[in-house]
Amino acid sequence: MHLEHRKQRIIRLLQAIENEARHLGKMVEGDDFTGQLESVAQLMEHLETIRRLTLRTYAEMLIATATRTDQLEDLVEQLMNWLVRLKAM
Repeated sequence: MHLEHRKQRIIRLLQAIENEARHLGKMVEGDDFTGQLESVAQLMEHLETIRRLTLRTYAEMLIATATRTDQLEDLVEQLMNWLVRLKAM
């Protein structure tokens, strides 16, 4: 998937999150617990997809700029640190 296509997908997912958040608000107002759970699950799915797309984009950009072995080693270390931070969230 090309970078521009990925950016557009992230934008669409952010818009879907906005819509789902509105829907969740309606479910809260209506005391629809099942609807709330479904909305939260959908929000989490969108956020996970955005996280994966962002990580892939970040990794591709780092790899594209790395030209030497020592730079690749630094890249791997940066990615591992970033993954640890994401996992902690």
